[in-house]
Amino acid sequence: MTCFIYAATTTFDFAYDDLPQIVDNPQVHSAAFLPKYFSSHVWSQSPGQAANFYRPLFMTWLLANFEVFELQPAGWHVTSVLLHLLAAWLVFWLARKMVRDNGIAALTAAAIFAFHPSHVESVAWISGVTESLATAFFVGSFLAYLQYKELGKVRWISVSLGLCLGAVLCKETAVVLPLVILLYELLLAPAPAGPGKSVGRIGSTAARLAPFVVIVAIYLVVRTIVLHGFAHRMEHVSTAQAIFTLPWVVYFYLSQILVPVQLGLVYDVDYVTGPSLTLLVIPLLVLLAAAFGVWQWAKRSKSNLPIFLAAWFAVTLAPVLAVF
Repeated sequence: MTCFIYAATTTFDFAYDDLPQIVDNPQVHSAAFLPKYFSSHVWSQSPGQAANFYRPLFMTWLLANFEVFELQPAGWHVTSVLLHLLAAWLVFWLARKMVRDNGIAALTAAAIFAFHPSHVESVAWISGVTESLATAFFVGSFLAYLQYKELGKVRWISVSLGLCLGAVLCKETAVVLPLVILLYELLLAPAPAGPGKSVGRIGSTAARLAPFVVIVAIYLVVRTIVLHGFAHRMEHVSTAQAIFTLPWVVYFYLSQILVPVQLGLVYDVDYVTGPSLTLLVIPLLVLLAAAFGVWQWAKRSKSNLPIFLAAWFAVTLAPVLAVF
């Protein structure tokens, strides 16, 4: 079904950022530039572009596609669809872990992920492949961590750490992976029984998390060096405006997941300069109602899984809000 839905993309051409980033970019036309991907930002071929994106594995993906398909867009679109399929497959296995091998529930979750309209941009638009790349590494890393917890074999934690590194080198938002793992440990991991076990659990959890934190810390340092700063502001907004606008932005993301209509490539943000019924009060009430609904769901199901998944959504969105 996923292949059928996205079959039409094989007839699409390069569009928007694809032109300067792929078609007119000599840096993805030769493997000689491969080392440069790790020492420059994504738009280094275009003077004057803000250096905010450090994504060497994304650039490597573009190079690999060019080596195989050159500038024939059909092949690029096929690999984008296949990558989305891989992400959906990983979501299926993650769902099976979360819902205790309930295959129907896991298949339903994977289908919602695979068919959700909000993913059209990252699948149909070649330059949007960063989403699928980061998702595959991110979910794969978390799955490998769960395997390590279940089997206790060192190779799984090694795989998880390697995929974590891959995720942050695909897209910046993957830096929250250690926090997602921490949330899992706090909300879903079985609590040890017996006196003094809680202290030991804290120590063992910290030991498992430490390598992930180190990877993210090293990535942030390298990113800051390469970009000559952690990030470069695209627009100056007062702190008050940012605080007033944040509820509307979170509400917008939530509404696009629940009711994915009027999708586009770029969305305009109306900055909120003060108390507003439609742009501040109503979004806050909706978010509070959503949080209350998740809490009630967890209470009735006697499981922290709804809280964990809602927290995953919020945490993964946090880097976007921080940049904003």
